[in-house]
Amino acid sequence: MKKNVPLPFFVALFLLLCFSGNVKAAVFQDVSAGSWYAPAVNHCYEKGYMEGVTAATFAPDVAMSRAMLMTVLYRGAGSPAVSAKNPFFDVAAATWYTDAVLWGVEKGIAAGYEDGSFRPGSDVSRQELMVFLYRFLSVQGKVTNENGEAALYHSFDDVTNVGSWAVKAGVFCTSWGLINGSDGYLLPLDSSTRAQIAMVLLRLDNYLAGDTHQITATAGDHGKISPAGTATLVDGASVTYRFLPDSGYMVNEVKVDGVSLGYAVRKSVAINGANHTVSVTFKKKSGNPNSGYAQLVNRSYPIVNAASYVPNDLTAVSYVYPGKAPQSMRSAAASAMNRMIADFKKAYPGYSLYTQSGYRSYATQQTLYQNQISKQGGNIYKAGTISAVPGTSEHQLGLAMDVTTDGTLLQSFGSTVQGKWIAAHCSEYGYILRYPTNQQQITGIIYEPWHFRYVGVEVAAEMKQLNVATLEEYYGLYLNSADLNPYLPYLK
Repeated sequence: MKKNVPLPFFVALFLLLCFSGNVKAAVFQDVSAGSWYAPAVNHCYEKGYMEGVTAATFAPDVAMSRAMLMTVLYRGAGSPAVSAKNPFFDVAAATWYTDAVLWGVEKGIAAGYEDGSFRPGSDVSRQELMVFLYRFLSVQGKVTNENGEAALYHSFDDVTNVGSWAVKAGVFCTSWGLINGSDGYLLPLDSSTRAQIAMVLLRLDNYLAGDTHQITATAGDHGKISPAGTATLVDGASVTYRFLPDSGYMVNEVKVDGVSLGYAVRKSVAINGANHTVSVTFKKKSGNPNSGYAQLVNRSYPIVNAASYVPNDLTAVSYVYPGKAPQSMRSAAASAMNRMIADFKKAYPGYSLYTQSGYRSYATQQTLYQNQISKQGGNIYKAGTISAVPGTSEHQLGLAMDVTTDGTLLQSFGSTVQGKWIAAHCSEYGYILRYPTNQQQITGIIYEPWHFRYVGVEVAAEMKQLNVATLEEYYGLYLNSADLNPYLPYLK
């Protein structure tokens, strides 16, 4: 995948395939939390698919052998007893992989070479991986849409390198996104690394769970895009769209399950006379727009039963500005806010940073809104860009906090040491800057560098990784025209 033009969109993930092994947490020194394969490695370790090469190392970049892959698939089948005779001279009895290889032979998943060898220590090529996956699913009767979407397979430049014995499996695996290419190449002869195998197994779970989504892309500027049409892919899959030379240089629209991704997918591609590619990746969306820490609240998505809603776990927050009334937030948000300010003070001794306005009741928000209307000479639209309409305030969720250095809330806060530090580090504590600069036409609220919203560490990290600035973009849920258009003249 081209790292300079990622266009990710997160969709729901449900893990169904039950592999043997107890649930356990993976701690590998060579698997950083922010790596693209970390979630897959953790999943495979927890489910018992794969172990580390040592207690502390996973070796993500090491190629996986044929014996290793058969062992993983064998565990996936529950490690049943085997009765097949050993046809391979290089598979000794009672090794760690003997039963797995014999099971593979018995089920028609594994095959050896003409010289009677299995070559257990040889690296698994990507085309071998596709064949093993295809046979593994066939044995279970889980191969659906067997011919797949051949357009996806043929969109790779190097499919002529795929052996005739692997083409059918290649079409199937690429059509569902079980196997992804890199920059328009399938790389069938390359070895498969342990990290890549872990990701494939995660996608395999999603396939078996039936958790798939339709994606359609159209080119802008009346251009041409390949592959065209609609594809059905599993969660965790990627598809690379190629723009034919000099015929279109922008994704005009990408839809998932019929829903447009809107602003999040508008990405220009430089004109250089060559083929142009844009990748779209599917992965778990951690947040829920309707509930939880990452709930979306704005004028188009108000709090349900707002007039009576009060969070049930409000907790006092520390570092309140002197003279201000005590402030509270939901427990997790309060704890994270306290840690964040404490860490700032450790980094910058002597610099002030305070909490000022956390949870607000519906009645309090009504008062603030009416006061703002009065300040704006009765202009409810201008007032609504500064003070949230009652029932649409994140403060009422108990998940938002205004921070200050001196008791004021000014846009200049964003240029201070405090404002820069907290904006840069807030995601580490599960917070986002909710109303960033130049995003007013998405959020409906002016730039507020003091307003930080707790969404949870996982969602905050995802948004940072995706370079998504707002919850509206993260969910692909935008303000209705009626809730935005009257405010546009005042969103500056």
